[in-house]
Amino acid sequence: MSPDHGLVGSTVTLTATGLPKDEPLLVGVGAPNTAFQVLQSARTSGKGTLNVEVTVPGRQGDTHLVFVLRDGDAVKLTSKPFRIAP
Repeated sequence: MSPDHGLVGSTVTLTATGLPKDEPLLVGVGAPNTAFQVLQSARTSGKGTLNVEVTVPGRQGDTHLVFVLRDGDAVKLTSKPFRIAP
């Protein structure tokens, strides 16, 4: 994830490797250890990598968010916390 902090509405790049090849994923966001909201769908490459840009949503009262990659019912990856700048 880059950057690891920013304003609501800023763009974050999520990069992952070692995923299943050519697989659809859901990209979501939420507060750490809570349910998440789906932002968009994505697909891994034929090499099992993912590189996707997402916009940081405004969420009432949240100062830290995590981005989630999910495949069906299983969470594949959760990012380190992203700090929302005041």
